[in-house]
Amino acid sequence: MRLLRRFVTVLGVLLLLLGLGVWGLIRYIAPQEPLDLDAPRVNMEKKVLEMAIELKPELTLTSEEVNSLIKGHLQENPKLENGIELQGADFKLNGNLMSARVNLTYLDLVQIGAAAQYRLVWEKPNLRIIPEQLNARSVTLPSGLLKEIVVPLGSELPSWVGISQVTFEESQVRIRFQAKLPDPGWLIDRLKEIS
Repeated sequence: MRLLRRFVTVLGVLLLLLGLGVWGLIRYIAPQEPLDLDAPRVNMEKKVLEMAIELKPELTLTSEEVNSLIKGHLQENPKLENGIELQGADFKLNGNLMSARVNLTYLDLVQIGAAAQYRLVWEKPNLRIIPEQLNARSVTLPSGLLKEIVVPLGSELPSWVGISQVTFEESQVRIRFQAKLPDPGWLIDRLKEIS
């Protein structure tokens, strides 16, 4: 009988310690800052029309505009892999690499604040954003928890414009175009319509 009480006591203490450990881990990886997926829309058609009026065959997207494009795309489908949902993010461009602060939810129960690293690849007509690293504070998580993000840049453009080259610079993306330019008067009228 005494042995059974000791066993139950030891088992109870172990379960309590396990519960405290899990609770501590959940508190440790919890988000440190509020993030969301709200972002101003980047009007690519307007940017292309302004570029055409200035007779420049390229435009530049800042890190903030790239952040807005990605967040706008993710608003439509924040579900990632294996029951993980993206609650918020903030992306920062550094050449063909992109760092991100992300807030995730696992099975609608556990909230995780993490830092992610992505590699940017241009594969006409899409900008592919491939996850390479994921850390929740000092805990390294499998990057496979994040899915590849595909932003269809080509579909954001007017039909008379195609992308010929994308270059990743330190804090911007430079996009070169090939175009069959319509009448300049049409360009000005169309720009007035969408402004």
